[in-house]
Amino acid sequence: MVSVSTLNLVSLAGGTPADRTTSPETWDTYSTHVNVRGRLTFLGGQNPPTVVLDASDPANPQLVAEWDFVVHDMLFDGDLAYTLTGWDTFQVLDIADPANPVLLGSVPMTSPDGLVRQGDLIFVADYYEGMKIIDVSDPNSLVLVGEFADTNCRGVAVVGDYAYLAGWWTGLNVIDVSDPAVPALVVNLPTTQTVNELDTDGEYMYVAASNDGLLVYDLSDPALPALLPDNGMAHYQILTFARSGDYIYTANSSAGMTIINVADPADPWVCGNLATTWGGRTQDVAVGIGFVVTAEGYGGYSV
Repeated sequence: MVSVSTLNLVSLAGGTPADRTTSPETWDTYSTHVNVRGRLTFLGGQNPPTVVLDASDPANPQLVAEWDFVVHDMLFDGDLAYTLTGWDTFQVLDIADPANPVLLGSVPMTSPDGLVRQGDLIFVADYYEGMKIIDVSDPNSLVLVGEFADTNCRGVAVVGDYAYLAGWWTGLNVIDVSDPAVPALVVNLPTTQTVNELDTDGEYMYVAASNDGLLVYDLSDPALPALLPDNGMAHYQILTFARSGDYIYTANSSAGMTIINVADPADPWVCGNLATTWGGRTQDVAVGIGFVVTAEGYGGYSV
């Protein structure tokens, strides 16, 4: 059994940490990835590789299951979980019974780091191998439709006929995926720092650019995103983030978690911070209904 290491309850009032209580337990969980589906929280790391918790009461999460494989990023569709597992596989799992996940189909990867869905297609950021596109219309018979291997890819977002790749040192890459079998580069937009993660609301692109903090691009022309002027976020080193409504929750390693209000994308502002747990480094973040969860490395996790 796994026990909680330093549990912090963070209630979200207006998107900010309104309350925080601390209940130190033991140090049995090392967590680097976190995903949320309704009441369930999935923590990937080691010892054990994945922990599934019921966070119906965020102040008192209950252990549901321990899986013997590591889960990184996940997308959910009913009882199906589209999952990056270990360091080398995309899988579709039936999690109707979270204690006993059933593997339906899989596609080998090299070093998958993020995924997004559009219709029956899953776009996977496969790091050193670029982007891969998978048809998941039949979860039992997955088809690798196409790939774009000319750049590193740490994250991916899709709007219409365009995919946007977090290209690490190559910056932001815009790819035409109108024919998913033959993705084509439209433009490369260099950045001064590594691009780690990105997300979009369809009108703006939010980019985690390491020491450059949060970059915001206008997608009025989706083929040529326009970087908005300096927004004062450059001193926040962002590893990754989760977006919910008008708020972005960032994982900032030893600096913990920062909450950024993006109601006006041209003028984002910091509305809250949460320090990392004892000995931890905030490495990932996910937002549930009324709570936020962070993966804290050796600090376990915070809810």
